[in-house]
Amino acid sequence: MTRSVVIRGLDLNDGGQWVTSEVSMWGLPAPVYTSGQRAQLDGVWMTDPYSGAMSGGISGHYIGGSPTDAQGALRLLRKTLRNGNCWLSVRTAAGWQSIMVRRSGELKVSFTNDAKIFHWDTQLTASDPAWFRGGQGPDGQLDSSGYARHELRLHKVSGGLVFPWVFPLRWATTTTQGEVTVYVPYSARLVAEITGPVVSPSLLFTGVSRSYILTWDGFTLGYGEKLIVDPLRRSALLGGEVPAIPSIREWPESLGDGYWTMRYSAAEYNQISTAVITIKELV
Repeated sequence: MTRSVVIRGLDLNDGGQWVTSEVSMWGLPAPVYTSGQRAQLDGVWMTDPYSGAMSGGISGHYIGGSPTDAQGALRLLRKTLRNGNCWLSVRTAAGWQSIMVRRSGELKVSFTNDAKIFHWDTQLTASDPAWFRGGQGPDGQLDSSGYARHELRLHKVSGGLVFPWVFPLRWATTTTQGEVTVYVPYSARLVAEITGPVVSPSLLFTGVSRSYILTWDGFTLGYGEKLIVDPLRRSALLGGEVPAIPSIREWPESLGDGYWTMRYSAAEYNQISTAVITIKELV
């Protein structure tokens, strides 16, 4: 089976005219941390490490039928490898995998065989060095095999003692919440989109040994207004532009493997409001 290599919807290893000879960036980036010698003690102190960016090369050939054909392919390659973030998808023995990259090096091109064949190579950098399950469509976007979407709606439960997510403990006659439990095979990233009307929305993510909570106390979304929550970047933007900082924030930057329960709640019940959570599985 030919290993397809797709960038912005263009297959650069299609088993025909495009042949990709190298794709790197399969490992892990170097950990980033600060360390220093302990004063009058053995060993060193160090901060918790985190992942930096990862760079790698990609190269290949185009085998054209004529110089005109090759020039047309070169124009397409230049357009595909233009500036900006895009998905790089590779079909492996375990299925499609995708990573978000941008070109960080010169696109070098050299022609052979009467200008009908050219070799190309460049450097790519992934600021978020994570491979996601799934490939991409002709539009260059991650296809539906790479993520799952869950729509949570507020529902009403009457009577009894309610154990709220935040203190102090209080008696209540109603609670408003909607939840779903999903299984994450390895680990996953998520993005949430909360749509109003809603007052003081909350998102709770509970796993086997860890929970995360985001709460916007006193914050109101009007009808049709959207709050885009990206835990990896620790951002919550009203309309995708205006920051709306949670009053309680434990960001679920990545969900580990296992079962996770995602719960959507608010201070007041509203049958229209939704929280759509998109989960991208890491591989």
